[in-house]
Amino acid sequence: MPLSTHSNELEETLLFSRLKDSKFPCQKSELNELLSEISMKYYKEAVQIMEKVKSIFKEYTLHDKTHILNVIDIMGRIIPNETLEKLNCLEVFLLILSACFHDIGMYMEEDDIRQLKSSKEFQKSLYEFAQYKSNLAKLKNKIEKINLDEDQKTEINSDINLLEEIHLINFLREAHGGRAANFLTNNYQENKDLIIDNVPIIPTLSKICQSHTKSLYDIDVSHDELISTFQVNSIYLCLILRLADILDFDRTRTPPELLDNIQSTRSLEEWKKHLSVLGVNISQDKIIFQCECEKPKYQYIINKFLDTIEQEIVRCKEKCNSFPHNFSYYKLNLPLKIDRSKIKPKDNKYIYRDLFIQLNKEQVITLFMGLHTYNHPSLCIRELAQNSIDALTLRRALSQYYNSREPKLEINFKHVLQEDGTEVLICKDTGVGMDLEDINKFLLVSGNSYYHSYDYNRWKTKFDEKEIKCDIIAKWGIGFFSCFMIGDHIKVSTRKDLGPTKGYGEPFIIQIDGSQEIITIAKGDEDQYVGTKIEIIKREKVIYHHPDWDTIRLAKILNEYFVKTDYPINIEVTVPNLEVKKTLLPDFFIFPTKLEQSYKKIKTYTVDYKNIHPKLEGGIRTSFLTDKDGIITIQNEEAKIEIEKNNYKIGIISQHDEAFRTCFNGIVVLGALGRDRPKHQRGGSNLFSYPFSSATLNVIGDLQAPLDLNRTGYRISSHDLKWRRLKDLAFNAYYKMWEGIIEEQKFDDPEKLWILFIIYSVKVSRFSNDIIMKLHFPFIKDEDIKWLKLEDIKEIKLITEQDMWTYQTENGYILKPTKDIGTWQLNGYKLNYLHHILTKFIKIDFNKTTQIPEISLNLETPPTIEYVPEYGYFFFVPFNENSILTLEWIEYEPNIFWEVFNSNHPISEIVASTSYKPDENLSEKERFCRSITHLLDNHRFYNNYKNNEKPSSFMKYIAHLYIYLINTKEDLENIIPFNVFFKDMGIIEVNDKLLRSWL
Repeated sequence: MPLSTHSNELEETLLFSRLKDSKFPCQKSELNELLSEISMKYYKEAVQIMEKVKSIFKEYTLHDKTHILNVIDIMGRIIPNETLEKLNCLEVFLLILSACFHDIGMYMEEDDIRQLKSSKEFQKSLYEFAQYKSNLAKLKNKIEKINLDEDQKTEINSDINLLEEIHLINFLREAHGGRAANFLTNNYQENKDLIIDNVPIIPTLSKICQSHTKSLYDIDVSHDELISTFQVNSIYLCLILRLADILDFDRTRTPPELLDNIQSTRSLEEWKKHLSVLGVNISQDKIIFQCECEKPKYQYIINKFLDTIEQEIVRCKEKCNSFPHNFSYYKLNLPLKIDRSKIKPKDNKYIYRDLFIQLNKEQVITLFMGLHTYNHPSLCIRELAQNSIDALTLRRALSQYYNSREPKLEINFKHVLQEDGTEVLICKDTGVGMDLEDINKFLLVSGNSYYHSYDYNRWKTKFDEKEIKCDIIAKWGIGFFSCFMIGDHIKVSTRKDLGPTKGYGEPFIIQIDGSQEIITIAKGDEDQYVGTKIEIIKREKVIYHHPDWDTIRLAKILNEYFVKTDYPINIEVTVPNLEVKKTLLPDFFIFPTKLEQSYKKIKTYTVDYKNIHPKLEGGIRTSFLTDKDGIITIQNEEAKIEIEKNNYKIGIISQHDEAFRTCFNGIVVLGALGRDRPKHQRGGSNLFSYPFSSATLNVIGDLQAPLDLNRTGYRISSHDLKWRRLKDLAFNAYYKMWEGIIEEQKFDDPEKLWILFIIYSVKVSRFSNDIIMKLHFPFIKDEDIKWLKLEDIKEIKLITEQDMWTYQTENGYILKPTKDIGTWQLNGYKLNYLHHILTKFIKIDFNKTTQIPEISLNLETPPTIEYVPEYGYFFFVPFNENSILTLEWIEYEPNIFWEVFNSNHPISEIVASTSYKPDENLSEKERFCRSITHLLDNHRFYNNYKNNEKPSSFMKYIAHLYIYLINTKEDLENIIPFNVFFKDMGIIEVNDKLLRSWL
């Protein structure tokens, strides 16, 4: 293929040669030579300036001398000969100068860059770039939170600087046309050599230069401008500049699509290394690019860029064809399609295929319904209500921020029947509303949420500074698309509240025809209210509206899910046979227990979750039978607690036959649905349940745990640490209630109290140390029972009793349940775990010489260190020998550790600090220490060491973590080596050699 070659100097270009040609058509013969000299002068000046751009933006596509000459060259190639023959000298002169100065807007002084970076517009775009268009945010988070060595920091900082430079380049790319026009006006407006017969050419040149960054339809020049006696077709000159600029694509120039996809310095270097633009042939008859690509991604980017060039050629040719008849000689004869036959994989490394995915309305329905995102079409009501609540919450926060009068905030839902038998679902709120930018960026884009945007985060910071509550429900930005579950035709009327100083925004009406995939946006009426109204026309018509066949279920859905709202929800259904008119008020309702509804001689205790954490709402109600003195009991003349089918019952009331639910922002995500007595559960088993109780837990703000797309989560994320934390907080409230009961009731019979602990599933180990020290524990020797407080115990030792380890006093009394207590024990709860309670209060004295551990009670300063592992439970207690991490000395098989770790050891301190910390947020050192404790909490390490078993995969993982920490020069001096005690092998040192043996 014959390849085009570019000029090395301005004199070699066709346009410059044409300008110097004495035969060139010009009204003034002496002007040809003068204009060629002037163009050479400004060409050299432009080259000097653009070289500075290269020194400031090192990764920017080359816009230096080479690019200027390439553009001038391509201009000469794409202008047909018959047109070039008729261009006057001033038109050619303007083309050359436009090639020289069209990118001059990229030139910035250091002070200009600093000022630009501090602007609100730049900061907003940088936030969106970091969050949604690159991994910049992740890199910044990584370098702040993870321990890195200097080489790693240097590498990540290099990537951060590159991405910030790319963003600055992209930001300037959109604005540099206007900056070029300003530069020319400010610096060359008065230059005499750029004035023809007292008429300056800078205004026209500025518009031509600016045009290459504007929409083709926004160019404000004409085809018949007059500069002195010269008639100039400025639009045609703009078209030639645009095409020549975009066609200059070779090894020296990076297409914008690639810069947008680059994520690191290495990927940019790889592009420069592997992109092989072997040749370009641009002529009137054909445009051919020859490339050999190392990767499919590069071939894809090149093809996408060539698509852009083809679209630009089509638009420019259409513009030329619209010129009046007497200007029809201004032509473009370029081919509409670029020859891509020579864009191939390098060395046939892969087979390239384009993949085009369009997420249309049918695919949205299939995705949402087929993957159980929404298990019923009417659940779009829940999504609409949640969107409305967010809009109302934001408007309330804004009014509080401005100290302005709060508007009437409410949601109105209607389900109506039109005359033609079509059902319409209407959701109307008086929230903050939307402007045109919100509509285009968030409403009509799946996955984009305003509440993840720069603007909202800026407002959230302001709200937080004034302690204004603004807890948003929105997660993924897909809620609106659930409307297609009900109908194809959707109408959205909206108007934004811009604040007291700016008033209301323009009203808009969006019509969406899902069947034709057509969206129209129009201005609304001037009296349109602030807020948003969504109308969905139901897809199917129904012959007869039977309540059991209603697929919208408006009142039912709202009543079931929205058990607590900050705003009233008005519901009106006027469809025949389905009529409803009611209001869900902003209240919080906890169901009474079934004991309250069935018996009189009972006592009910309540506890407010807010006493446990400020971001929890709701509470617990627990009921008990009482005797004639009002003391909690197991039976009275009305009823008694009995065991039936491995469960506790009072009459027909089952132990867990109650209502429990977890809500986020007042919306049920797990457990009992509805404001009425529940018949259905949401999301499988609930987060918590308490015997003979009912409870509603509402979580607000950042304490909320992850949800799946169906807005539930615990059933599939039972080991997620945020869910575990919520579960622990919920049960802490229950145990806090029990602490109050113990303080109030003053139980005279300790055995009855322990039986109540069994029936009501109370984990006494979760009580505060003060409460535990007030309890009497059963110690038994033969048939003799002593009820002892911890302060009554003088000496204690660890023993095994029926294959279970427990404690024994100095006079032989063993901690274990009484026979009566044993009769109440079911599989789900055993007081055999009494020893766990005492373990919190021990300390270990280890004699290194005799290698005998001795235990004693530590009542004066019981440890407060806690850790919640993914599985099981650890105890951190003080050892006198700080080098030992844990002990194994239980005298029964299989050999296991005692679930006790030395609270004085650095590993224990690090592990305890990671409680409820997600694994992805751990440093490698924290992950290593946590893994060590998990390994030592079972018998895998023991079997490996004693029996020379093959290291488990988990042990290999720990070894690799260790090697990584060594290579990154992590400080492990106080961690490795550490000691472990085996009763049959003595002290074992876990050191560098042992860890490496696991690899």
